[in-house]
Amino acid sequence: MLTYAADGQWHVRLPTALDALARHGHPTPAVREALTALVTADRRLSEYGDHRAFHQDEEIRARIDRLLAPPRTS
Repeated sequence: MLTYAADGQWHVRLPTALDALARHGHPTPAVREALTALVTADRRLSEYGDHRAFHQDEEIRARIDRLLAPPRTS
């Protein structure tokens, strides 16, 4: 799924994939690479084509940023 999104092929289940990644912990190097490609893409990640697109896009990018953040140490 991340490969499709990274290649510019929106898949409406991207938020579900991000939820699953968050539940599984820190992403593998391959997943980090795909997430980095998504967050740095100069295009919209939202499936909406109206005013909701900006807000959903910002939400998706923030979720990806949280997944890419270094793990917290105690």
